[in-house]
Amino acid sequence: MQEHNIISFMPDWAFFTLLALFAIVLIFLIIRIFFSKPKHYSYIEDTFYNVVWKWSWKKEKIRNLYCFCPKCEESLVYDDTSCKERFALHKETKFICEKCHYSSSLGGGDISHSLKIIEREINRKVRLNIYEK
Repeated sequence: MQEHNIISFMPDWAFFTLLALFAIVLIFLIIRIFFSKPKHYSYIEDTFYNVVWKWSWKKEKIRNLYCFCPKCEESLVYDDTSCKERFALHKETKFICEKCHYSSSLGGGDISHSLKIIEREINRKVRLNIYEK
C-alpha cells in the first residue's frame, strides 16, 4: 500500500507559494525582533528648564546629551563655578549662549548634577509615554 502525505496532493505551484510566504513571514519576524528599535528612540529632543536639549540613544541609555539656545540654536556653554565655592548658599549651573547672550540656570549642583536631572526627566517621559516624537 502506498503512503500519501499532504504534499503529494498539493500542486507544485501551491507548495512553492506556501514556501515563499513562509520565508517572507520568517524574514519579517527576524527583522522585527532583532533589528527594529524601540519607539522612544525617535525621541531625541525636548525643552527642559527653558533650554533645548538634544541626545541620542544607545542600548536604552541616553548618550551625547547637549543643550542649545532656544532663541538662536547655538550650543550653550555652562558655568558651575558657584558649586566650587565651599560655603556657597545657592549652587547652580548656568547655561549661557555666547552668540545671543541668552541664559538659563538649573539649581542644586554642578554640570554633572544638572545632566542627571535632565536624564531623569527624559527617562520619566519615556516611562510614562508622554514624550513627543
